Parts: sequence; structure tokens; C-alpha cells
Amino acid sequence: RQYIEKLMRVESTPFWIKDYIRSTVYGNNFPDQARVKIPSVDEAQAAVDEDENDPWRRLALVDALINEGQFEDVEAQLTKAFELSGDSPEVYLQAGEIFSKHILYGYAAAMYVTSANISGQPLNEEAEHKLAEAVFLSSANKETLEQLSDYQDDIDPFLVDLARIRFMLHNE
Repeated sequence: RQYIEKLMRVESTPFWIKDYIRSTVYGNNFPDQARVKIPSVDEAQAAVDEDENDPWRRLALVDALINEGQFEDVEAQLTKAFELSGDSPEVYLQAGEIFSKHILYGYAAAMYVTSANISGQPLNEEAEHKLAEAVFLSSANKETLEQLSDYQDDIDPFLVDLARIRFMLHNE
């Protein structure tokens, strides 16, 4: 516990590591972490019904579906959100945020990489940190690590190696 507290006080510790410690060790009981209410599926669906052409409302529905464990409609709603946005990189970034929030880090990494590929620009520093977090945290799971292999040419090679090392440490 004392080492974790020291790590939290070190200024150079990346924010995503601190967030991970907060969520796993401290259980998100920090006053500086604002809680955002996720709408129910019914509420999110009602919002989509009001404006079926709003990709952001569809992403809110994706968030609600994942939150309530109703995964069967997630892909269709995501696809529709991407289509409605004209494949906007911002929509992919938000989808990455949603997946990260629900600890679906492999999907989050895919969304961050896709956002960069669509825009033709590198991710900004914050999004790059979120991608690094998603890759690192997803790498303990074999299926997720295999999923990341589809994107390994688009991810920093050091990060890919780090993910593989983490997988080996967790599974051997």
C-alpha cells in the first residue's frame, strides 16, 4: 500500500496509471472523480427515437446497452452512429471512451486507432495516453491481445511489446 501511495504522489506517473490505481485499489472513491450518470436503455432509446440521425444519441444508447449488459444491439448501434457521423474521428474517440469506461479495453484501443486512421492525423496527447492505457490493460487477456494484433502496425511497437510482456507475466 505504501508503494502505491508513493506512486500516486510521483508527478511523472502517467495519469492513466493513476486512474487505474484509483479504480482498482481505491475503488473510485476519490472526490475529484465526477460521476456521470449513464442513462437507462429506455431513456437512451427514447432520445434516439426523438432524433434518429444524431450519432451522439446513438453512442449514449451504446453506453446504456453495455452498462445494462445488453450486448446484442451494441454493434448495430455503433455502426449506425459511425454512418450517421460520416465516420467522424470524434465519434470513434467517444466510442473508445465508452469502451474504456466499461473495461472493454481491446475495443477501446481499436476505436482510438481507427479514429487516427480516419483522420489521417496522429492522436493528440490525451488520446495517445488513452490508447496506451487501453493496450496495456487489455493485454492480460489472450483473446484481447489477439484482437490487438489486427492493429499492431498502427500502435507504437514499444507498446505492443509491453502488452505481450504483460500477457506473458499474467499467463505463465
